[in-house]
Amino acid sequence: MRSKDTGGYSKGGGKRRRLNVVLSMFVIAISFLIFEYSLSNNDKDEVQLRESDKPATLVLLVGYSDSASVWSRDVVSYAQESFYVSEPLKMLLPDGYYKKHLVCFNNNTCRPPQSQTEQEEFVIHTFYRLFTCKFSNLHPESMQNILEMYHNRVPFQYCSSEPSWKSAECIEEMERLCRSKTHRVIMTIQLSMEIVNNMMELWSNLKIVHIVQDPRAVIHETEYSTTDNDVKSYSSNLCSWMNDDVQFVRRLQTKYPRRLKLVSLEALAESPFSAAGYLYEFLDMFLYTEKVWFWVYTNIQNMVKRDFYKMSRFNLTRGAHRRRRHLSFQTVEVMDKFCRDT
Repeated sequence: MRSKDTGGYSKGGGKRRRLNVVLSMFVIAISFLIFEYSLSNNDKDEVQLRESDKPATLVLLVGYSDSASVWSRDVVSYAQESFYVSEPLKMLLPDGYYKKHLVCFNNNTCRPPQSQTEQEEFVIHTFYRLFTCKFSNLHPESMQNILEMYHNRVPFQYCSSEPSWKSAECIEEMERLCRSKTHRVIMTIQLSMEIVNNMMELWSNLKIVHIVQDPRAVIHETEYSTTDNDVKSYSSNLCSWMNDDVQFVRRLQTKYPRRLKLVSLEALAESPFSAAGYLYEFLDMFLYTEKVWFWVYTNIQNMVKRDFYKMSRFNLTRGAHRRRRHLSFQTVEVMDKFCRDT
């Protein structure tokens, strides 16, 4: 009799436990949906600039290879009034770039986003937090990139040693430095102009420098110029991307004539001093001083010591065109086939 009673009690307890589990899962699911709804609405509100951020000039340098953006990046970031960040998305999407509702790769493939960090909304929120100096809200991989760039270059009180440069105090110091600058500059080679257009609609104080380069030079700088199949795939992907972007930029220039410039790396290489002045004028950086001019002069001579074009004195132009001396005729033929329109 006791055994039957115990068995009956256990059976009833099992039903109650299953019911409790189901109810708990239901409550968790409802809570998660409420949280997601609340988060999405907060995110929509979040990307609107605060009044304190509107006087700042937001600058986005968009290119297709590291070398295509290095010179303009350096000359702009050297300005006293700028806070500069490089490639905040690189650790999150290696060897790829973001298009509207897609992520694409150098092997000529695109696919729908598969995670939160691949969503267009995530990209826009990341750039918003960078432009508004909200570094404590960034994805850890993006924050890591900024910390590694700045903790040794600026004598922050809390960022002078390895254990402390990831601390909340260090991040707060960097946020204060960012807010003290009139120009907040980000360089990226991982955005299509479709997403940039969305940013321009959101932030009226955003200016774009779109840097284009001969695609044959871009391909030459990558590891994709080793075999015919690599060259075909990468040429097709890169030139399709570049061509779409340039056509998009032309439409945007009619809409935002004072906020977007399309510049050629080869043109910058031909006249680096006037190019620096041109960029400063467009970005309202009025401190194109003798110090900056001297930096441009010195920078050109010392490029051989850096990972740029391995330039020697006064051969900036030669560096921009060096692919002509290194690519085989057969490789150029393949590139020309896929990049003719570009």
